[in-house]
Amino acid sequence: MPIDEQTITFIYEMQAGTYTQNTLEHPNQSKLFTDEIVKTLSKFVGAEDLLLDCGTGEATTLIPIMSALQVRKALAFDISYSRLSWAAENLKKSSLNVELAVASIRDIPLPSDSIDCVLTIHAIEPNGGFEDEILSELARVTKNYLFLVEPDFESASKAQKDRMESLNYIGSLETSIVKSGLKVVQKTPIINNSNAMNKASVFVLKKNRVNDDSREKNELRFGLDRLWVDPVLREPLRNFSTGLINNSGLWYPILNGIPFLRPTDTQLVLSPYKSG
Repeated sequence: MPIDEQTITFIYEMQAGTYTQNTLEHPNQSKLFTDEIVKTLSKFVGAEDLLLDCGTGEATTLIPIMSALQVRKALAFDISYSRLSWAAENLKKSSLNVELAVASIRDIPLPSDSIDCVLTIHAIEPNGGFEDEILSELARVTKNYLFLVEPDFESASKAQKDRMESLNYIGSLETSIVKSGLKVVQKTPIINNSNAMNKASVFVLKKNRVNDDSREKNELRFGLDRLWVDPVLREPLRNFSTGLINNSGLWYPILNGIPFLRPTDTQLVLSPYKSG
């Protein structure tokens, strides 16, 4: 039975801080893992590309990847605010330009064709049963490439498959990729997995370009300082009180500089009192 996002959020909230601690305690393992990802991404990602990290967690993997690739700007979201609060602290120790938001991988608060490269690292993993929906959403926002570092059910041992099924992890990712119409450019197994029972592969997927000027239009309309849109109507957002609001009156809160941009976070504000 598919796991609802509220349950996934609760689990991640409870785990907040453990990824940072694990990276500090096992720096060599973390480096070997990220080095493998960088080796693949370096063939496709340039310094000027806008990168989106979906399910960034505490940014413990995003930070070394951006540093190695010299990517100048990235957006990153996670369904857990607590994990993002750790990400914000970790990012303070770097000079990287990353905008954070609480968001759902099933309802990404970004315009279509607005991101050069989209990355997931074990982010689709707990969403068994929603592979088609998530692949469609990831394909919508990217302009060029999708990089999926996810558990590889098709190549897994029976023991790993049994474990993935018991945890309701994704089991039909490659089938969903075929349905999505994305082109598989490369598939590379990860050697240095942190969990031998959860081996992953790097899937490099290419989107067929439809609107070559869509990214430029989005930059002119939204500006890269505010590329986020509301996840319901996908309208531009502007500052309003302690949050962000669109022209239709959908308001989203901000906590310590991190906006909450899930459909469940919205409040309807149509006719607020205006002094003067």
